[in-house]
Amino acid sequence: MKRNDCGRVPFLPSFTECATVSLLSFTILLGSAACSAIPGASLFSRCDEPTAEDKAVVDALFAHPLPKFPQDKKESTQDSLWRLRKEAAAKNGLHVFDPRATLDRYSSNLYENNGKNIPLSDYQLMAKEFMARYGVSVIQPTDVTTYPLRGIVPLSSATITESDEFAIKQNYVTLVRSTAELPVELVNQIGLTEVIVVKIADKTILGRAETATKTKDFGRFYIDATKPTISATFHHEIFHLWDANQCTGRDGIYGDPSFTELNPDGAATYVGMLAYKAKAEANPSLTVENTSNSQAAKDVINEWQIASAKAVFTKEQNAFYTAKYNELFSKAIVHRDYALSDVAEDKAVNGEIILWPYYYNYGAHNNNYGALAPWSSVVRAKSLFLLTRMYQDDPRIVQYYNYVGNRQAE
Repeated sequence: MKRNDCGRVPFLPSFTECATVSLLSFTILLGSAACSAIPGASLFSRCDEPTAEDKAVVDALFAHPLPKFPQDKKESTQDSLWRLRKEAAAKNGLHVFDPRATLDRYSSNLYENNGKNIPLSDYQLMAKEFMARYGVSVIQPTDVTTYPLRGIVPLSSATITESDEFAIKQNYVTLVRSTAELPVELVNQIGLTEVIVVKIADKTILGRAETATKTKDFGRFYIDATKPTISATFHHEIFHLWDANQCTGRDGIYGDPSFTELNPDGAATYVGMLAYKAKAEANPSLTVENTSNSQAAKDVINEWQIASAKAVFTKEQNAFYTAKYNELFSKAIVHRDYALSDVAEDKAVNGEIILWPYYYNYGAHNNNYGALAPWSSVVRAKSLFLLTRMYQDDPRIVQYYNYVGNRQAE
């Protein structure tokens, strides 16, 4: 799925809006939301298994989309979305923090003045104060020798260029905006406690993360703030941390038989970091993204546009082309090619969509494909499975996502 922080929100009217001893580290690669995980040793491997009762509850919860969330005539899109989130949180005893008042002057400064009118120290303080609401510390160490990951160097003011400073300011804004998408209780459940702002020697690596475990009380992101990132990257990595709390050990995280067996080909679906692109290119129907960009999809859209341009274009004709287009996605088993590398990445790619809930029931249109869109039974089954694991930990969080995301798409 391709999405930006500005984009069409489908359930509102048409408009736009601008348990283990293991330690895991994740590497965030520049230019994507992808990461490769390198787990440490563990004494045993397992994943939390949803009960039949929980599966039935979650299936029923998402069986029928809720009506579109009404937008008041005098209300902006952002106002509607935050009213929706606040209502969902209040109904379920959760907490969300609206970042708009915090971010307004900082975002405006970036896009109107190239970030020059507000010093970097103010951006740092803004991020620290906002993240503290979630129990997360933002740290910029002058000495990184106490941190275990290789390739980490201090982010020294003496070496920061003008372009670096602009990127750092952007990343502080993105960090706050991305965190604000999540209920406080979910961030706490995941175990994120520290964001370490550093430089990473490898130019291709955006950041790294260490997970909280049952024997360690921290979950860390090491972010190279001089390199660009997007909300999808943050949500991808957050989901890795969540997954590490569900599954223990390498065989748990990378095996996860209950999740893996949702694929028609089981474990054979995953072909590793070196081969996933080739598999996706050879089998474009396996991914939502490649199917969206296929010639078959382009042909259907072209036929659709020609028909709709005629003097008479009926609802029945529109329904016909909608069904014809959606049928192309019936063989899709993952959102994008990277999910074919291994089961951990498949879960994290799916997690990006779950944690950005505004397309849950939306069909494959402009690469926006909902986690629960019915035309791919495999993608939907994976989403419901992960939501059921989330439900086991805290039903309120899944009920929150149902209220926010499970809305009629059209």
